[in-house]
Amino acid sequence: MKVFVCTLFTLFFICSCNESNCDKNHFFDLKFRYSLEVIDISESGQDVFIDDKLNAMYFLKVVTGHESQIEDIEYPLYKNQNIYLQDKKKWEEWYTNHRCSLSDHEIDSLLLAYKSLFD
Repeated sequence: MKVFVCTLFTLFFICSCNESNCDKNHFFDLKFRYSLEVIDISESGQDVFIDDKLNAMYFLKVVTGHESQIEDIEYPLYKNQNIYLQDKKKWEEWYTNHRCSLSDHEIDSLLLAYKSLFD
């Protein structure tokens, strides 16, 4: 849990200090980066709650449209590191290409679609 709190704080700090030419939504940016970080931590072999990893994967799927190539949805594991890196690259590419062009309305729609998975 300490890892998540530290990661969240670090990501928030990075986002707030990062100067860029685009008007991105900082909450969305934080949520996206946090979701990637949860999966990174899990794939590095550190303990992560399964629900946290599944929520991160669902979020990335809803937002990017890219479904992960995990082996089993009940216990989300990648067959090997290369498959995970392929997924991560697609998610990061999507974010790089869309982070500055998403309107607040589009972001709200994506967040509502994600939230509806749990209603």
